[in-house]
Amino acid sequence: MQVFRVPALLATFCSCSFLLSQQPKSDPLHAWITAKDPVALEAWTHERLDRAKANVNKLLAVKRSRTVENTLRPFDDAGNELFVAACNNNLLYSLADQAAMRDKAQAMEAMVLSAMTDLNLNQEVYRALVAIPEPADGATRYYLAHILLEYRLGGVDKDNATRAKIGALINQITKLSLVFGRNVADGILKISAKPEELEGLPADYVARHKPGPNGMVILTTNEPDLEPVMSFAKSAGLRRRMYLAYNNRAYPANVQVLKDLLAARQDLAVILGYRHWADLAMADQMIGSVADAVKLIGDVECGLQARGAAGIQPPAGICKAAGPGSGRHHRCRHLLLDRTV
Repeated sequence: MQVFRVPALLATFCSCSFLLSQQPKSDPLHAWITAKDPVALEAWTHERLDRAKANVNKLLAVKRSRTVENTLRPFDDAGNELFVAACNNNLLYSLADQAAMRDKAQAMEAMVLSAMTDLNLNQEVYRALVAIPEPADGATRYYLAHILLEYRLGGVDKDNATRAKIGALINQITKLSLVFGRNVADGILKISAKPEELEGLPADYVARHKPGPNGMVILTTNEPDLEPVMSFAKSAGLRRRMYLAYNNRAYPANVQVLKDLLAARQDLAVILGYRHWADLAMADQMIGSVADAVKLIGDVECGLQARGAAGIQPPAGICKAAGPGSGRHHRCRHLLLDRTV
């Protein structure tokens, strides 16, 4: 379990005003501004890693009493550098238009996440954080307590050999997760549609998707093709084919990857003292435990069944009002598939 959590996609770094301004020689937050090729991206990433390392060295070099300013602040700065590097590379690994750039971003993200793992298992850093007196400020006190909790959940208190195994497993999980995501991103599927099945779709969408020599329109599972179909297409058959194609990307390529990922997660959970990965994943969540999560899901299911038994069916009514052509159709996608396809 890692102190720093990286989202699948994070594209909130840039603002329109920034992009319209003069581009700087080096941008510490937005890799895509100056890192226009794999070599530049690698250099940009190493700059973030070097800054993170410098902040870690700074906090470890403290000889006097530990404080928020001389210990938690550089720790937070190191974490920010790693987080920004991971998120930027994740974004480029997911969206860059050149395969070489995606390959480099994938490798750089793995390197950054490995550095995060090293920091999360660093006992010297943990001891330094523990030595900070309880902060008077409530938000800072909560932040520090949560960091220390994550460190303990991550196995920082284990012996050297066990921490080495934990680090290796986390790096394996990272690698498998990146492969899984890359397979999905590269696993673009195509479906064929009759021109009349595009009824309900915007005119510009139809204009961009002309029938081929065989009279059929070719659509892909890429988001620009997917979302309009799921939101506006009146053809239930087309929506169903698009839905199934989208959710079958990277099959069967990802079957073994997923099995290996689940096995590695389970091994990590056991080493950290949990029966299952789910127990580890729930340990620091608001729900608290797997048992409480199961109970919540059961309570929701019972409530829905009771409403169904009473003849109350608001989802169907909502979806009827938000049917194809309304622009809200995608919000009831799963219900429409169940009820109308």
